Amino acid sequence: MPWFLPGVLGNLFGGPATRLYPFEKREPFENARGQIELVPQNCTFCGACARRCPTSAINVDRANKVFYFEPFRCIICEACIEICPRNGIRLVSQYRSPEYSKPSVVIHGNGKEKTEAAAKAGAAESQ
Repeated sequence: MPWFLPGVLGNLFGGPATRLYPFEKREPFENARGQIELVPQNCTFCGACARRCPTSAINVDRANKVFYFEPFRCIICEACIEICPRNGIRLVSQYRSPEYSKPSVVIHGNGKEKTEAAAKAGAAESQ
């Protein structure tokens, strides 16, 4: 049993092996995929991003100028960023904060709101 003594003393007097998360946040590393961020003032509601999205995470209603985005469906492939003519979508290196539900982002022609039911209703209408 004396061979356990160095390990026990090292753990007793050493520092923590992990970060103290709420107080010490890790900076994202270079080229990390974080999350897709929508820029409503640059969006022309052309629908190019919705046609290019492989997971159908984006739906655009051109007639009513409404943009529906389901972030939990998004695989962050950046196809929508590449095709957007006005830079209405960009990649942010910060990760999304934890959620207890699966909200969708709905952007109307004048602003942004986060809802769940309205996005589902709008996605069903646009399909």
